[in-house]
Amino acid sequence: MPLRMFCLSLLVLALAGAGVAFSAEAGYLGATGAWQAYRIAEKGKRVCYMVAKAKSAPARKKKKKSGKSKASTRPAYAMVTFRPTESMLPVFSYIAGRTLKKGSEAAVRIDKDRFNLFTAKDTGWTRTSAGDREVTEAVVNGARMRITAKAANGTRLRHVFSLKGSFAAYRKIRRACGIPK
Repeated sequence: MPLRMFCLSLLVLALAGAGVAFSAEAGYLGATGAWQAYRIAEKGKRVCYMVAKAKSAPARKKKKKSGKSKASTRPAYAMVTFRPTESMLPVFSYIAGRTLKKGSEAAVRIDKDRFNLFTAKDTGWTRTSAGDREVTEAVVNGARMRITAKAANGTRLRHVFSLKGSFAAYRKIRRACGIPK
């Protein structure tokens, strides 16, 4: 339960920071394997997404003599989102857990498939709708996903995600948003 609430809170905070208004009704659709599925309303419009937390993350930097850590690392997440009033297509995103190097790309490897994401702040996306479809198809049919990126401070980030349950979570969000097969 805490992970579900944290994921939902993370999305709400991220979107609220972008000026998105939410209705009071956010729906948890269930967990399948490593993935959580949700349905929310943005400005009265239905949005469905699935999210997974990275299984592994980069080691935290050693504390300075001041007692403060050099770089704060929050958990990393992978998401697939549907906004049916905008498009029937899924959108893949990666939230790195820390600010990424400006102008850098994140490399995604799903089993033997490879993809690149452009980055802004702490998030990475594909450049095209076709790229979103390809990554999403690989996520729902794959077993393991690795994402590497470069943090703003130069640290190389390596996140591993289990794709167990991604097919069932995808089916849940697709149905919740009325997306045809």
